[in-house]
Amino acid sequence: MLNSREYSEKRNFGRMTVECSMGYKVAGSDEMREGQALDLSSTGMLFTCTDELESGMQLKINITPGNSLIPPLDAMAEVMRVAHAGEGQYEVGIKITEFLGE
Repeated sequence: MLNSREYSEKRNFGRMTVECSMGYKVAGSDEMREGQALDLSSTGMLFTCTDELESGMQLKINITPGNSLIPPLDAMAEVMRVAHAGEGQYEVGIKITEFLGE
């Protein structure tokens, strides 16, 4: 077992646990789907959903925090990996490709 001094984070940007509802649309679709965001960094996100998405799919994502001090996140993203998480759920890792602003 590695202690904390022996472990080196391999990501360029740290991840923050968010655990909140989020929405996403597959590119070319008008249907907003629901997911559960698990963690977020400046370049990507991990979320769960009931759709079996595929690597390479383009998504529009939206997170609207319950706290009004934190602005909503609207972005375009690419699905990087999908793993079965049990009970009809999938874990989806995405790379944020563009932040959408007002």
